[in-house]
Amino acid sequence: MSNSKSYNQILFITTLSVYLGLVLVGASPQVLAQAALTSRIEQKEQIENVDDLENKPDEDSAKFADAFSGYLKEVEYFILDLQKLHRIDKFDPTYNSLGLDVKIFAPCKVVGNTKQTKEIEKRFSNDNWVVPAIADFRHTAEKYEFLSDCVPYNDFENFESRNTQLILSYDKADLKISISFENDSPSRAQQTASSFLKSIKSIKRYDDEVIIYTLYESTTVTSADNQVIISTRLPRGSIDSLLNAEK
Repeated sequence: MSNSKSYNQILFITTLSVYLGLVLVGASPQVLAQAALTSRIEQKEQIENVDDLENKPDEDSAKFADAFSGYLKEVEYFILDLQKLHRIDKFDPTYNSLGLDVKIFAPCKVVGNTKQTKEIEKRFSNDNWVVPAIADFRHTAEKYEFLSDCVPYNDFENFESRNTQLILSYDKADLKISISFENDSPSRAQQTASSFLKSIKSIKRYDDEVIIYTLYESTTVTSADNQVIISTRLPRGSIDSLLNAEK
């Protein structure tokens, strides 16, 4: 049943009830008409208010859906870089290994005219040919600081910071990628992860977008302590398939 049909039925039943009630107490025709009109207007306003609440856009849901889609695109770009290297024989999934682990602390309060971030990064012996691809993908960590809450960080003179961590590893068996950000409590992190999971169900997936479709199916959102973690795991078979796939 459509909303319009339900709406008209509710108005009809309510107006009829008011009308019959007044008839029973002997109201004049003018009073009957006025009461019916008033009742109809009041019911219309009530129903419209409920509709407004139900149809009000959820800003958080849109933010999470956009963030998740953006993450998938960033991973897709990285896969496409590996694909290009593979096609010129500069990346061999049976031989090469990859690694990236960087944590970025962005102050919530900007001191002076520039925003001074701090970074902690582990060093890996990546092949020179894949270094540019990893360097490009590394910027993903900076793009997602807005998802973090402001949490205490002593290195900023006791100011708070937004913290994100990006981890990538490939050991010839599978590709693992995760980006995590901090909330101010475990309960909030759990709630944020739950909101993420609900919002990403609305994201459209198309079979002909092979890489995005595969990444969507291979990506999860979880929470651990006060962290929310978006993680992707692609087994070796999937990597081989994507390296030879068309975009």
